[in-house]
Amino acid sequence: MKNISNLKKEKWEMKKVMILVVGLMTTGLFAGGYYPDYGPGEQWSPLGSTGQAFIIFDSITLNGEAVDSGDEGGATGSCDSGNCDILGAMYNGACVGWTYMPIVNDGVTLAVELNDGTTEGTENYPAINAAFAPSITFNLYDASAGTMYYNVASSGLQTGTALQYGGMDITGSGDLCSSNGAQLGPVEEYCAAGAGCELSHYADGS
Repeated sequence: MKNISNLKKEKWEMKKVMILVVGLMTTGLFAGGYYPDYGPGEQWSPLGSTGQAFIIFDSITLNGEAVDSGDEGGATGSCDSGNCDILGAMYNGACVGWTYMPIVNDGVTLAVELNDGTTEGTENYPAINAAFAPSITFNLYDASAGTMYYNVASSGLQTGTALQYGGMDITGSGDLCSSNGAQLGPVEEYCAAGAGCELSHYADGS
């Protein structure tokens, strides 16, 4: 008959295996990119990285009115109705994270994919280390109007704990730039124009 310590050890080993399996399944799920079913669609298709930074917003409004948030569920939230607004994190002209903006624990959390040094396809994603303190910009897709707002705000990034952004009130497109935040050399800025672009080229016909 097995003693108590052996049983506890076997249970702990099983838990470690389950954690590993869940981690691999999650990585595999996002390995080919994940994107919303409408609006920007596949143009907002970040690759899942083993490194992420998190930003928490106290509130997000558009011209003083609450955005149309999605429901809790998964890394990006869910939107079965297909009419939720979508917030995207942009870096060097590419989307590195997005959310339907569900309100969970009185806030909205956005996960930003990072250059982890190992995941193929994330080489041009923001890297956070002693040499780089990058910044990103945000785009907002207003689903009810079928309109994209570009460069509406910017933020730095941090690892370890989530960055507390506070409230974001969007009033229109801006001209903000993302940056690699180089600490040991010239800083690179990535300025992507967008305001005024039509959305007719998106696959969903919006």
